[in-house]
Amino acid sequence: MKTKAFALILLALLLGTGSRTQEKPQDRRRFLDPKTQVSDDPRRIAVKPGPRGPEGTLVLRGGRIFDGTGTPAHEGTLVIERNKIVKLLPAGSSDWPKDAQVIDVSGKTVLPGLIDLHTHLTYPLNEENFGLALNEADATLRGAEKLRYFIESGITSVRDVGSQGDVPFRLKFQVPPQSFPPRYVASAFSSRHSRK
Repeated sequence: MKTKAFALILLALLLGTGSRTQEKPQDRRRFLDPKTQVSDDPRRIAVKPGPRGPEGTLVLRGGRIFDGTGTPAHEGTLVIERNKIVKLLPAGSSDWPKDAQVIDVSGKTVLPGLIDLHTHLTYPLNEENFGLALNEADATLRGAEKLRYFIESGITSVRDVGSQGDVPFRLKFQVPPQSFPPRYVASAFSSRHSRK
């Protein structure tokens, strides 16, 4: 009888503490203002607003639109405000603000930015220059040049999975946002140098 009573009390305690345990991360969002920009990961850490694009409205008129949904590319017009696509219009439409900057992209294909999820920004392009990879100054310059190359090639998001020392982290915070992909993720990678 005492064993059953003890088991019931223990069970009641265990079930009762479940409601007082730490809340799940997704439940913490209720404490954030909905307008607060947060990180994309489950932690939802408040972050400074990122690049918002240029002022005004940009219209890409007359091109073939490839949207990545599996449908074939089709004629159309994109209306972009800051860094957000606000309208996808049929080819003949002109439903955009009068003061918009209009770029004729006839004969061209417009597609979403590409993503490179495995890059080493500071690695040299050939084996002859591999000795330079150990020099942080050269690695930094090489990384900045590769970021410029990525954005010029249509790659708008990159993830560096390991480069020289803390160069990727320095690049993320020191290079002006318009100079490299707006989404740049530097991974935590153990370096051959340890900080003391």
